[in-house]
Amino acid sequence: TGTIPMPSGGLTLYAKWVDTYTVAYNPNGGTGTAPTDDTRYASGQTVTAAAAPAGLTAPTDKKFDGWNTQADGSGTDVAAGGTIK
Repeated sequence: TGTIPMPSGGLTLYAKWVDTYTVAYNPNGGTGTAPTDDTRYASGQTVTAAAAPAGLTAPTDKKFDGWNTQADGSGTDVAAGGTIK
C-alpha cells in the first residue's frame, strides 16, 4: 500500500497471493434449497451471512433462528444477515 519511490535502475513488481475461503450453508435437517455463496473470501474479509432462506422449510416443530458453525448448535451463532470476519 502507498507510494514507493521509483529507483533509477527500474523496478520489478511481483504478484502477491493470499489464500481464499468459501462459506457454505447446510440446511441441517431442513428441506429445500440452502443459500449458496460462490464468492471466495480472503482471511479477515467481512462476510454477510445469508438472510433467512425463503427456499428452505424447517423440520417439524422448528423455526429458523440463524446459522451456527456446528450442526448441533454448540458452535458460534451467526444471525441471518449478520457479519463474519
